[in-house]
Amino acid sequence: MASSSSDRSTQSHVAAHRRAGVIGNELPQAKGTEAASNTSVEADRSGMANTLRRTTLKALAGVLLAPGVSSAQPKGEQRMPSLAKGTFTVEMKPQTEPNSADGVSLGRMSLDKRFEGDLVATGKGEMLTALTPIKSSAGYVAIERVTGTLQGRSGSFVLQHSGTMDQGAQRLSITVVPGSGTGALAGISGAFKINIAEGKHFYEFEYSLP
Repeated sequence: MASSSSDRSTQSHVAAHRRAGVIGNELPQAKGTEAASNTSVEADRSGMANTLRRTTLKALAGVLLAPGVSSAQPKGEQRMPSLAKGTFTVEMKPQTEPNSADGVSLGRMSLDKRFEGDLVATGKGEMLTALTPIKSSAGYVAIERVTGTLQGRSGSFVLQHSGTMDQGAQRLSITVVPGSGTGALAGISGAFKINIAEGKHFYEFEYSLP
């Protein structure tokens, strides 16, 4: 279960969604003449595009950075896991105009991360998002290549993300793609946990190496 500080963080992110008009607001219903209807539709499209451009990490964090991730280790040889901890920053940029229909907006964004601590690395990837008109309900998937040094071992690996928020109930899985490790990180497996506290983003990476 998420900590009380994580709950407060999630509530602030959901509130940011509401202020940004990303979550909790249905698209306006067209009324009046055909001209008024067309104007309303164009305004909806323009407003949704501008909203996605303005969306910050804080607004999306309730969906993208759910606390308390817990993922099973891949099947196979049992190895003693190691634990890496630290902080990271992330920058997200829209790559396309949002595809909106019936109040649901689909988007594609780039990910640019910097990790510090036991993992000193950069992360590059892409994310697909689904933002709905239902209060505190959204989802995303992403693939991210991490390149750098993990507790003295240099190489790279790929993380696979899958996250949903169902009226505030969050689920998030971030795991290493099997076989994606290179260099001194070849054969790596593991899972990430992410927490947000006082505006900073923290990670715990439980991993195993041959």
